[in-house]
Order: sequence, then C-alpha cells, then structure tokens
Amino acid sequence: MKTTSSAKTVAAILAIVIGVVLLITIPINLAADKNVKMAVIAGVLGALLIYMGIRTKMTVKKYKEYAAYLAEDPTGSIEKLAAKTGESVDEVRDNLQRMIERRYLIGARIDEEKNSIVLSDRE
Repeated sequence: MKTTSSAKTVAAILAIVIGVVLLITIPINLAADKNVKMAVIAGVLGALLIYMGIRTKMTVKKYKEYAAYLAEDPTGSIEKLAAKTGESVDEVRDNLQRMIERRYLIGARIDEEKNSIVLSDRE
C-alpha cells in the first residue's frame, strides 16, 4: 500500500510543479510572441494540473489517515471510521469508493449490508 501512495504523491507534486511552470510562462508568452492562444492554453492547462495535483495530495493524505484507522479496526466499520475522522458516514463511504476506483485500495469493496469496507487481505 505504501508504494501506491508514494507514487501518487510523486505524480501529484510533479503535476503541481508543471502547472506552476505553465502559469509562469504566460507573461513570457504574451511579451515575446503576443500569442494569446498559447497563453490561454498554458493558463488553463496549468490551473488544471495544479487542481489535480492538490486533489491527489489531499486524497493521499486521507488514504493514509484511513489506512491507519483501518489497521486498528479489523471490522472495517465505516461508522467507526467516520466517528474517528469526524466526517459523516456518507462522506467516508464516498471517499472510500473513490479510493477503490482510483486503486488506492486494490481488491477492496464496500459491504453495504454490514456498512463496512472489506479489504482483500482480511477476507
């Protein structure tokens, strides 16, 4: 699990750095070429990369927090996880589902009947 979060952290930082570089080039593009299209494209792409990088960093942070709590709780109860993190049950369930879809939690699934997350190594 650590390799996944480390790789995603590196990707997030790289996206933020590239986004900042693209935003910095806007005045240079406008001054040198007076090419407004390229400046707009660089601005939109830079802002998008920064947004995606920050969102990924936040998801990695949340993943690490959830992983620490789930390591302590063998039941995988979403209600207990929500109580420990101070979030709503729906918010925790949505975050867990997003983490499963984005392959932070490989082989995991949400058990709707028990309102818990079932990790592949605990089945």
